[in-house]
Formats: sequence, structure tokens, C-alpha cells
Amino acid sequence: MNGTALITGASGGLGSAVALELASRKYRLAVHYHTGRNRIEQVTSRLEAETLTCQADLQDKASIEAMFSKVAAWAAGRLDMVVHCAGVTREALTARVSDAEFDRIVGINLRGAFEVVRLSAAIMAPQGKGQIILISSRAALKGGEGLSAYGASKAGVCGLGLSAARELGAAGIRVNVVLPGFIMSDMGKSASEGAKTKARREHLLERFGSPDDVASFIAWLAGAEAVTGQVFNIDGRPV
Repeated sequence: MNGTALITGASGGLGSAVALELASRKYRLAVHYHTGRNRIEQVTSRLEAETLTCQADLQDKASIEAMFSKVAAWAAGRLDMVVHCAGVTREALTARVSDAEFDRIVGINLRGAFEVVRLSAAIMAPQGKGQIILISSRAALKGGEGLSAYGASKAGVCGLGLSAARELGAAGIRVNVVLPGFIMSDMGKSASEGAKTKARREHLLERFGSPDDVASFIAWLAGAEAVTGQVFNIDGRPV
């Protein structure tokens, strides 16, 4: 067994692909979902691994804390890897984004990631080892029409990951950020046709990536013991 991993957003396309990949590499898995109970059950039915299912609202600090307490109890206080895939998006021009929608996107994508990093580190630091992988977006670096709230939240995730890597290196904790590119996950499929056309046109191979592509990279990164404080663009569109 390679250890215990927590995957947030495991009911989604990318999170489920990561869960399947890590299960094939003999990790014990804690898999998180928010509202997709039926979908997470479909994912866990395919995992050939010891699995714990956790529900949490990433806008609610107490809910996140309860999830980490549950994971720590199940794993006897050990947590080797966290892959934070959970996130939301909505295409809307800046002038049309409501205050409530902005707060929701930033609350889930950035504040939720902040709590995940903080709580992961609290478990990993006494071990002297661990790794956290945060999922951001190319929109964090390049922006995009209709993506001001989403891009801002994901830019914050990059800053969070790079800062946490500097702070946590002395404790043996690696932190990296992955930009999945435009992949045919649930989020990618729900994008506007204009966004899909633009992404395909900008890709040097004129194609989309897949969740499996990103999951394979994350599994490789899990074993790259000297790599931390990096932002990886898993895409064919130059940044």
C-alpha cells in the first residue's frame, strides 16, 4: 500500500479519474463529495481499494473540519496525500456577476482550498512527510472572457499553493499546483460552445485533454519526491 490519500470533488470527472488511478496504485482512499451522493456511490463501486466516503460543504469551515476529523480517525491519524479537485465555475461577464455568485465561487474555490491546505498540514506535519496537490486553471494565468470570478479564485489557488510550499517544506510537506487544461470533465462539458471552440483552436494539437491524462500526471507527481512549489500546465495551449 502506498498510503492514505484524500480526494476532494471525487464525484466529478477529474476527481473520479484521480480516485481510480490512485486505487490502481494501491492507495487507501478517502473520497469527498458535496451533493452528488449517487455519483460518489458509482465511483466507489469501481474502486478496488479500501475506501471512506465523506460529505462536506467546502463553503463551511466546520463541515471541512468534520471531514478531516473523520479521515484522521479512519486512517489512524495518518494522511499521506491530498488531491484537492473540488471546485465550481460559471461563465458570466464581470458586470453581470452578482455579489452572491462571486462570494460562492471564491468561497468554494479559494477559501475551501485554504482550509484544505491548513487542515492537511496539521495532520502531515507531525509525520514529517506528505503532499498536497491543488487543482487550479489556465484561467488563473491567462484570464478569459466571462471568467473573472473563476479566474480570480484560481489565481488565488496558485498563490496559496506556492506560498504553502515555502512554509511547509521544512516539515517535509510538498505542495504543487496542477492546471488541467481544457479537459472533458463535467466542468469542461458544461462550458459554452464558444469556449470549447476557442480552446480547441488554441491547442497546438487541436484536441481536448481527458481527465485520465491529468490523473496519470498526478500519479507521477505523487512519486516525484524532490518536486515542490511548482505550477504544472497539463495542456497543449501555451501560457
